[in-house]
Amino acid sequence: RHSETIQMAAFNAEAILKDVSQALIADASETRITKIQLIEESMTRGRHSETIRIKLEYGKDCHLPRSIFYKTTSIKENIIDQSSALNKSETESYHKEALFYKHIATNLSKTGIRIPTVFDLRDHFDEKTFKTDIMLVLEDLALAGFHQRFIHFEKRDVDACIPFLAKMHSLHWNKTQSIEPYTWKKGSYWDIGKRPLRDLSEWPHICERFAHESSDMLQANIKALGSRLTKATPWIAEQMREMSPQTLIHGDFKSGNVLFDDSRQVAMIDFQWTGIGLGVEDVMYLLTATFSLHLGENDYALERSILKMYCDELAKFGISYDARDALKCFKISVLDFSRVVFGEFYRGITPQIIRGHRKGNCRAERHSTH
Repeated sequence: RHSETIQMAAFNAEAILKDVSQALIADASETRITKIQLIEESMTRGRHSETIRIKLEYGKDCHLPRSIFYKTTSIKENIIDQSSALNKSETESYHKEALFYKHIATNLSKTGIRIPTVFDLRDHFDEKTFKTDIMLVLEDLALAGFHQRFIHFEKRDVDACIPFLAKMHSLHWNKTQSIEPYTWKKGSYWDIGKRPLRDLSEWPHICERFAHESSDMLQANIKALGSRLTKATPWIAEQMREMSPQTLIHGDFKSGNVLFDDSRQVAMIDFQWTGIGLGVEDVMYLLTATFSLHLGENDYALERSILKMYCDELAKFGISYDARDALKCFKISVLDFSRVVFGEFYRGITPQIIRGHRKGNCRAERHSTH
């Protein structure tokens, strides 16, 4: 079973043992790792990366962690010439995450923002060829009690996340100069610099595909959204760059990257798209990508109440942010994300998928995997 798991994950056991030993054990004479067990169900794969939870056994009793997460990215060929902007951004995102852990994470942790401790990292990234060799040995937050993850968020889950986001955003509110060299100049994976505008001419046909689900899809103003977004995209991109206040944002703050402990405290993981942006971008994506459909559909009052909560939480850190300004930034952020929703996500979605999502729109829990 042990050898099958290693083969399935395409990991090199000897390389893992060496990396993890160097990360955790300062003096080899004190103890040594005698066994590693790769947890198959925890493995996640990106385009170029693999992450897996590893259980550890030692030669004698010690206070070292009994499990960690191991993330590797390896690109040996030159991809710069033949790759799309998206592929290049995804490749660079692994380097950005390593820079985050190297230069930003410690200061966040000191303020009480709960993120994984990085025990060790390797960051070799060639900006000319995009050849990459990156390794992260990360804390397993489940050992600290953050073992709950929910596929769909209810209102109480959002309520727990808003103070967390406000605290994180407050740390670099209109003060981003010190972190700019180590992160994306524009955070979020849907930024137009990372995901250029797709052809939206097919949008009217997509609307017709969903007409049986909602007759609203056939309204002229809905069918015209594709062309309207195409025309508005340059203005939206400019607004996202120029609007203030800018701060450090997570850039992918969704349910899969949020963990809870039993007391409803929040921790976050996955910092490939962390960068400079509007704080409400994280709030917008939290509601858009994570909130249960039956709670979020057409409920503008709910959005406004959550934005007010966000502003109230910022005030606790001495930041005055008017709810009307927050709403304006929120609306622009929704438009910015809509470009990706209409241009990419809807292309692969059918009415059957939407119906299946609604049927399965229930709470689910599983142990943390980052």
